[in-house]
Amino acid sequence: MKKTTNKKAFDAALSMLGYRSYSETEIRTKLRRKGYEEEKIAEAIDRLIQYGYLNDRVLGDEVFEAIKNKGIYGDAYIHRKLAQRGLSSDRHLSRGEEETAARRILEAKIRVSPEAAGNPKRLAGFLVRRGFPVYLIMDILTDYTACEENEPW
Repeated sequence: MKKTTNKKAFDAALSMLGYRSYSETEIRTKLRRKGYEEEKIAEAIDRLIQYGYLNDRVLGDEVFEAIKNKGIYGDAYIHRKLAQRGLSSDRHLSRGEEETAARRILEAKIRVSPEAAGNPKRLAGFLVRRGFPVYLIMDILTDYTACEENEPW
């Protein structure tokens, strides 16, 4: 472990935040990798929180909104990505938002890979990996296969 002052751990953490926003978990992990002692890391994180440089609640909501705005992921995917960064959010996509996103990316998938149109299993897998709920996928694929000409709805 590095024998360092609290200021050095704080400065290292603060410099990381100059590039992008990090969660408390991400800062803690990065400082550990750099060899800082747990006590110094905890003190640096406390100071960052105290000065308002680190706020996991706000960051979680910002990341949720950023991923949501891409319009290509379901609620489960978004919350999985938040958890990977040590974040959470009380926000969730509505059924309508998820359905709109799922239909949009399904249409795009079929335009790019027309051979996928005849394979509902493949389409379902694609949507599952994007974090859409199974009940919604089943509804959308039922609607899709019910179309006589298999054109996007």
